[in-house]
Amino acid sequence: MKPTILVQSIRNNLVEREHAGFIICMDLNKNIIFQKGNPENYKCFLRSCAKPFQALPIILSDTYNHYGLTKSELAACCASHTGSKTHTETVEGILNKTGLTKYALMCGIHEPLDKKTKLNLLKNNLPATELHNNCSGKHAGMLAVCKKQGWDIENYIETNHPLQKWIKEITKNYCNINNEQYYETLDGCGTPVGGMTLEKMTEGFLNLLKTKEGKIIIDAFINNPILIGGEDRIDSLIIKESYSNLMAKVGAEGLCIVLNKKLKQCLLVKIMDSNMQARSIALLETLKQLNWLNKEIFTKTEIKNIHNPELTTLQGYKTGEIKAVF
Repeated sequence: MKPTILVQSIRNNLVEREHAGFIICMDLNKNIIFQKGNPENYKCFLRSCAKPFQALPIILSDTYNHYGLTKSELAACCASHTGSKTHTETVEGILNKTGLTKYALMCGIHEPLDKKTKLNLLKNNLPATELHNNCSGKHAGMLAVCKKQGWDIENYIETNHPLQKWIKEITKNYCNINNEQYYETLDGCGTPVGGMTLEKMTEGFLNLLKTKEGKIIIDAFINNPILIGGEDRIDSLIIKESYSNLMAKVGAEGLCIVLNKKLKQCLLVKIMDSNMQARSIALLETLKQLNWLNKEIFTKTEIKNIHNPELTTLQGYKTGEIKAVF
């Protein structure tokens, strides 16, 4: 395993901080067309990048049509959202269609990541609920499948539940791996999640382009960028700025995968120390070098502030920058 330095924080010409990792871009024929670092069979867990695969049973079981779900609701099932009103209302809509409430969600509770929503709860002395969990949409989708299939909804997150067994097989099939190549753990929200090499993760996303159900998932992503993450979230920003071409999904521990629908290519970025800022910088720089985003986009203030942020004193004096170095 040979990660390479991707991002540096430089203050007055001295490097204060460095972030190493891997970048892989693969085409539909499994050819690596862009790479930084050599993963050499390095493995990690998909974390929230697994959500497109975890949502496939919604289509395959016909739960999508059975409950009359919308593309927006399907996007919420694939989301790592910020708990804004848009997100919680969409997730609640899924639950309402299946005759369930937020209390059926087994994702746990944390404060919303959306600052406005968090402040509103504080002002009104209201508690956060399961709906604010950034994985509530995924859990609502899982519950919908269980209701449609007549499966137990009280233990749907357990590894031996029929749904989780099915998701495991789907993930292995899409990523073209066997049991020996598949690693399993529990994600932060309690559901099982798979792990594998970076190349197999990339291959799995590319295979979404090959199936009818995969294309439905891609379409849900591309047409609902804010529901996938939220305001200021890097995956939502990439989808929004790509003019209906890029599907992007972040995962914990410095992972993000971007699928180019038009070129049929897939990009993966993994930051070894899990720094989210470094991940965003490396992602945007790679998208710029690959010409996957229009160059004009990089002149926008909101993009510039993420892609190449300045280091300043409290008085506003520039002392350095954080930038990609590949």
